[in-house]
Amino acid sequence: VRERVDRFLAGDAESFSSDFKWIWTPGTPWRMEITPRRSEMGRFIKTLTLTGGAALENVVLQYASGDSATISFAELPKPDRALFSK
Repeated sequence: VRERVDRFLAGDAESFSSDFKWIWTPGTPWRMEITPRRSEMGRFIKTLTLTGGAALENVVLQYASGDSATISFAELPKPDRALFSK
C-alpha cells in the first residue's frame, strides 16, 4: 500500500485507484476523501479525509469501528532572522 500511496503523491493516480476510491473537491478549503476498495483494508479503515488551503491542514481517519483520529497542522511561524545572524 505504501508504494501505491508514494506513486499517487508522485502523480500516478491510476495505480492508487486500484486499491482506493478517492474524491477530490477543489476549492478553499480543498478536500480529498479516500475510501478503501478492498475488504482487507475496509475492516480497519472506513475513510481518510484530507483538507487544506495552501497546504495540508487536517487529516481525519475514520475507523471501521466508528472511532476516529484527527491530526491538525498549523502554519509554523517563520524564524526570526536576527536569531541566526552572526
